[in-house]
Amino acid sequence: MGTVGELAQKVRQALAVDAQYEGITIPSGIRRVMRRLLRDYNFPKSVKRYTSPATTLNQVSYTLPDGMKRPLEVRFFDPVAKTWTIRLERREGFSLPYTDSDVEGRYGRYFWLEGNNLLVDTPMPVAGLQMIVWYQSQLVDAATETWMLDDMEDIIFSMSVMKLAAELRKPEVMQAFAPLVGEEMTSIAIYANELEWNGLQMQMREPRGLPSARYPAQVTG
Repeated sequence: MGTVGELAQKVRQALAVDAQYEGITIPSGIRRVMRRLLRDYNFPKSVKRYTSPATTLNQVSYTLPDGMKRPLEVRFFDPVAKTWTIRLERREGFSLPYTDSDVEGRYGRYFWLEGNNLLVDTPMPVAGLQMIVWYQSQLVDAATETWMLDDMEDIIFSMSVMKLAAELRKPEVMQAFAPLVGEEMTSIAIYANELEWNGLQMQMREPRGLPSARYPAQVTG
């Protein structure tokens, strides 16, 4: 199991630069590559769970954790009764729903995002529940570094060398690693987007209805 510090040594050797770059410059470049991969691709191991503080009466806005890329599922949980609400569905600003006041949706049926806040369509009618959010994270923390280096050290190494070579004005190194990066990116695209179609309802064409009565079929005989 490698670390950013160990990978920084390999990157420095490939760049043929002084050891002083291992302190800040190269580790920062490696972490920028990690954030780029997390932003552009969907990795199952990037899924995290966020549990909000206890809700307050009439609450409609909830602050999301840092580094959240996109929510995958949102529910409310009652820690006393150990029960869950229905899954909230996502809506955007151009199709915001009206407040849903039926029994099944008394805690909210829809949510949307405004900046780093998640809003629900129904003010919380009780206090003490928790909002549970499963989400994709693009935050590069210690746990993220561990699984990314375990799974993708080769692509992180190649991309780090190529990008840092451009920053450090080493065009010959950048050109040498560019084909390697292209090959690695093709490989990673094959399996990385496992979450892309999760829960998606896709319709390739308009639904077929009944034939028009304007030109009814003619009976010949």
